[in-house]
Order: sequence, then C-alpha cells, then structure tokens
Amino acid sequence: MELLATQGHTVRAATRSADKPLPKGVERVSSANLGEVMQGAEKLFLLVSPAMGPKAELDAIAAAKAAGVKHVVKLSSAGAGESRGAGQAPPRDGNRRSRRAAWTGRCCGPASS
Repeated sequence: MELLATQGHTVRAATRSADKPLPKGVERVSSANLGEVMQGAEKLFLLVSPAMGPKAELDAIAAAKAAGVKHVVKLSSAGAGESRGAGQAPPRDGNRRSRRAAWTGRCCGPASS
C-alpha cells in the first residue's frame, strides 16, 4: 500500500482493526458500504480473512463489479501449504460464478523443490 501511495496512486484500505496504523497516504475506509467505497476504483486487491467466510469475498466482488472495477487480484493464503496439484488451490464455486470483471484468477502455491 505504501509503495502505491508514494507513487501517486489513490489507495483506500478497509481493515478489521480501526486502530491499526496505515502507511502515509493511505485512506482508511469503512467496509460497511463497499459499493460506495469502490466508486471510482479501477483495481481491487482483495485479501479476506478465512474467518470472515466466503460471503465477505462474494460481497466484495459483487460491489467491485457494480462499481465498474476492471481488475481484481484476490490473495488466497488459506491452505497454501497443502498440495493441490500444480500448486494451485481450486476457486470456490461462488467465486467462479462472480467472475464477470476481468480479474487475475491464478493462485500461486509454494515453490517446488
């Protein structure tokens, strides 16, 4: 986030901890109204805690789509150490149905030795 902000990009972040400091130039936003937060955004980096469940991901993707976000990168770390063939975790069915915006769907697993 800090690198993007220092390069002049507008960066907004919704976090679970309102008291957690953010890098200089990063705007803290509420996730209560994702549609409003994503208005004017071109790209979304999505990192959702597994504890929040798949609904949080689907809500964010739906809000991004409605706001016209053109590129979504979703970081998936849950189960990253598990073997899933070719180092990739299968996407959830709900996520597959939500892919209407052009977005990066490749998931990288641990390096092979």
